[in-house]
Amino acid sequence: MGAASVSFAPVRLRPVIWLAALVGLIVAAWILGTPPSAGPDEPSHLVRSAALVRGELEGERVRDDQGSARRFDEVPVWVGWPDPACFATFPYTPVACATLLPRPDDASDLDVLEGRVVSSQPQTTRAFDYPVWGHVLPGLGTFAPAEIALQLARGLSAVVPIALIVAALALAARAGPIRATSVLLAVTPTAWFTFAIVNPSAPVIGGAVALWVAATDRTGATWARWLAAAGWAALVLPRRDGLIWGSLSLIAIGALHRTSVLAWLRGLGRGPLAIIAASTAAVIAWGLASDSRVSGMVVAVPLVVVAADVVRWAWVRWPRTAARAGVALLTTGTVIIAAGVVIARRPGGWDERLATEPSVPLFREIVRNSHTHVVEAIGNLGWLDAPLPPLALGLWWIGFGVLVAAVVERGGGRRLALAGSIGLSAVVVPWVLEMYQGNDTGTYWQGRYSLPLLVGVPIVLGAATHLAPGATPTPGDGDHDGDLEERRRQRRLAIALAAVWVVVLNAALYAALRRWAVGLAGTYVPTRWDTYGAVVPPVAVLVVHLGATAGLAGRMIVRSQPTRSAP
Repeated sequence: MGAASVSFAPVRLRPVIWLAALVGLIVAAWILGTPPSAGPDEPSHLVRSAALVRGELEGERVRDDQGSARRFDEVPVWVGWPDPACFATFPYTPVACATLLPRPDDASDLDVLEGRVVSSQPQTTRAFDYPVWGHVLPGLGTFAPAEIALQLARGLSAVVPIALIVAALALAARAGPIRATSVLLAVTPTAWFTFAIVNPSAPVIGGAVALWVAATDRTGATWARWLAAAGWAALVLPRRDGLIWGSLSLIAIGALHRTSVLAWLRGLGRGPLAIIAASTAAVIAWGLASDSRVSGMVVAVPLVVVAADVVRWAWVRWPRTAARAGVALLTTGTVIIAAGVVIARRPGGWDERLATEPSVPLFREIVRNSHTHVVEAIGNLGWLDAPLPPLALGLWWIGFGVLVAAVVERGGGRRLALAGSIGLSAVVVPWVLEMYQGNDTGTYWQGRYSLPLLVGVPIVLGAATHLAPGATPTPGDGDHDGDLEERRRQRRLAIALAAVWVVVLNAALYAALRRWAVGLAGTYVPTRWDTYGAVVPPVAVLVVHLGATAGLAGRMIVRSQPTRSAP
């Protein structure tokens, strides 16, 4: 985001309405196509949401098969239904196995107490220590009749990410078609799937996309500053680790603009800065009041941003090679020591074998699973049991390679280095976080958790393709052949990126619907799929989704108009 406060193009309402309709249709297709309880941890988050809006904040501490949990009494009987145990993580088992039992909202199957039907029952959840802000909206949906409550809860949960994605695409479209389609590429199938279920990761990912797009904006749009603030709030509030990813993003943004994080924040203005300060204070207050180890650790994360600004000051203050080498060594040593301190606080304390013996199973599993986590961030849906087809996964990487090639052609070596650093951080930081959790299997971390940082990689690269002149050639202004050829080249590259996104996202939905309906070994013919009680047949979901994705990609190509770069 540039330093100037002048907007060179007004916000037009009609294109935004079209964007909202198309993005809403895409998310609606995912909502209707995803069976109940097919989202990871969705039953647990639904219980927390329903209890929260009914005034139950603490619950009763109990133990379940996976560890600590809490039980809430006044929760509708349908919440958490069906139990996904028979199909979750079993990719060859259709979800219909979970719907064989009668719905709990059927009066004939409810306990009758004193002549009336019981409408609520105690439910347990392991999401009790999440911040409350990601559970309020879906919780309101649980007041609806059971027949529509789940879909309404999912729809309300998707309101914030849809609004942020629409705003981000509208802003990106001002900088040209490659910029716009690079944002589409960044919003992977895992992100769209997460938007469609009740999960606090949905607003976090949407907020991260908005923050990255606003922070890399070069069109001078004043409202980009407000989008950055809204994105930050959505990124840090709903999840315990949101402030970690937000702080790392700020450090990268400061490096991108070659300024301190504090200076960049000041450039946003008082209003956006107040939103950022208030949301950050709320997260810190939650961490201080929470008995969660992760929430407590997050309180100290803003110190990382301060430390980064101190390192930058030292780097600029002492330009000599020897001095900068000392700064680099001191910084590296401090990071290693800090990581060791964090790991030492894991349950059971420090285990020196983690640092001295790479053969230790935990260390080996965590590092080896890094490739799996990256794949999950692109497209492994459901309970990590609905993988993206290998050809579609390869096609996504081809699209990413096209974007990289476009940046290389424009001499964007610095952007590539920064994007690589962001991607590396999104892989390495989870190593520390997973070991801090004390998990012994090395499978605690999942790809969608790292998406708030990973989405920044394509967005930063796409921002390097902004066409600086931006003005449409007019007769009599001289030779504009070079500029026209540049626009044609950008249009061709944007079409390639958009085509990749459309094919990959539709392949992901097709693969997920097939897995849920008939399992990975089932028929490929959609008309023969089990609808598992869905209101809309899978074929209709696929048709609507294909039309909406093609329409959105087309608008990003045709309607994107480069504007002049801000100073």
